[in-house]
Amino acid sequence: GVTANQASIASKPQTVAVVNFGSGGASLNAEAKATLDAVVEAAQSAPADASILVVGHADGTPVLGGRYRSNWGLSQARADAVAKYLKDNGVPHSIESVGKGHTSPVAPVNTKAGRATNRRVEVILQPAG
Repeated sequence: GVTANQASIASKPQTVAVVNFGSGGASLNAEAKATLDAVVEAAQSAPADASILVVGHADGTPVLGGRYRSNWGLSQARADAVAKYLKDNGVPHSIESVGKGHTSPVAPVNTKAGRATNRRVEVILQPAG
């Protein structure tokens, strides 16, 4: 059965994976795909009415030329890449992707390691309701 603690966890949105990206890019590397493969497997046992929110982030480094016009566009492209991978690999749930640009850093932006940590996509499982 489900314990009260498990029920309360299942009733709140929870981040089930975080995938990181190279600077200025939105391509999934092998490590990211392995992480997302685990999400695909875990999603099979999630309630059918749950949904998945995919939130893309950038590191705040100015986007100069290239494919993306801004960190907003880059963060959305990262979220879209993750959402597409999940859908293409059989996740049956509704998936929404959003880009947050560089507005929600989780690490200092003035270090190389901090910027690398901030170049991420969070995969959040949301219960129905």
